[in-house]
Amino acid sequence: MRQIAARYIIHLFIFFELLFYCFFNFEFFYYSTSLNESQSMQKKSKLISQNPDS
Repeated sequence: MRQIAARYIIHLFIFFELLFYCFFNFEFFYYSTSLNESQSMQKKSKLISQNPDS
């Protein structure tokens, strides 16, 4: 019975670790893409402020 419980705990731990890893990667990917978008928006606003006629 103790072996079954130990296996169950190990599988649970691995499952939560993978879940956390996937969530962390998604958060990091979302943050990096939103960061890139904000940087490109800043560049566009700088270009617009340099060329007001266009």
